Amino acid sequence: MYTKIKNIFFFATIFFSLFILALFGVSIYVKHFTPSSSEEPNKEDKILFGKTVTILNGTEVFGLAKEMKLFLKTFEINVSNVKNSDSLVSKTHILTKSDGFPLAEYISKLINLGPENIIKQEEISSDVIIIIGKDYKLIKPFKN
Repeated sequence: MYTKIKNIFFFATIFFSLFILALFGVSIYVKHFTPSSSEEPNKEDKILFGKTVTILNGTEVFGLAKEMKLFLKTFEINVSNVKNSDSLVSKTHILTKSDGFPLAEYISKLINLGPENIIKQEEISSDVIIIIGKDYKLIKPFKN
């Protein structure tokens, strides 16, 4: 009986060792012999490439546009212009040209702004313009 248990334990140890060795081999293969993700840009790189983003502060609260710029920078979104809006705005929204729409969608998800707040406008100066409204406490990075 003792020999039988010893044999089962021995074969189980061999099987487990071979399994671990196979996993190790597969991980080495994947790491060194499959194309790396840096060879082809990912989706975010494609939608960010060459796009201009402007942030307008449509509130009386100082520094919101700059804070939004710093937030977007953590996602490697380059904001080219930050300034106050010419008028006060009640709701935050995003204006975008057609070719900037994927970036506008991406930004709206990052700041938890619904897609209904994205407005297409071809005659704007940037590809995407974020206008921060008085409801700014409902969006990231201002949401408490």
